[in-house]
Amino acid sequence: MVAVAWFANNASLDFKDKNGTSLTIAALQGITVEPKYEMVELYGMEDLRRAAVARHSLKVNVTVKYAKWDAAADTIFNQVVGSDFTSATKNVPPMFSLTASFKSLPASAGETQQTQTYTVTDIVFDGVPINMNQNEFITREMSGTGRMVTMTGVAS
Repeated sequence: MVAVAWFANNASLDFKDKNGTSLTIAALQGITVEPKYEMVELYGMEDLRRAAVARHSLKVNVTVKYAKWDAAADTIFNQVVGSDFTSATKNVPPMFSLTASFKSLPASAGETQQTQTYTVTDIVFDGVPINMNQNEFITREMSGTGRMVTMTGVAS
């Protein structure tokens, strides 16, 4: 198969409320997803070269940027900061999921278009930065970590 060019064009951030209902709360315009393990390297006494490597502690680092939200609800801010503190939930962070898809740009008229979709689950954000620059659209850029990322690819 020939390598193709890709064009990012579709992403959303979802939140699952207390009733288990999934709400799409933001259309995203900038995303970085980076699955990353911690690595442990073993060296011996007599050899300068690495003897073995083991990986552990998968984290999926996520950075999202968005520019439109509902001021009356502002679900992301209210969930991350915490609008309803109860003794049962005050230490439990809200969980988000992210779905991002992009399509290939066919090189020729007969070439099949491909779609790749990445889904990151159980994302926690530790804050919601609010940057206000004069004479510019307000955007939010948040960083967090997810539990797992999966990828699916299809040709259409």
